[in-house]
Amino acid sequence: VVGVEYYEEDLFLEIELGTFHTTELHAQRIANSIHNVILLENQIVLIFKNADSITLTDDFLKYAFKFR
Repeated sequence: VVGVEYYEEDLFLEIELGTFHTTELHAQRIANSIHNVILLENQIVLIFKNADSITLTDDFLKYAFKFR
């Protein structure tokens, strides 16, 4: 499982990018490909270093994350 963790003041965000059959080095490259994480009211936008992005919508998020 490859994911990223984001810390900002009192906020801790952990996002799973997926499950891959790969080497540890390639898994690190996948995780390091995240350039920025934008938290909005009803979605999370992941921006990659190659300028691609993924938007996680409210419908997906209510099952995929929790505050702690």
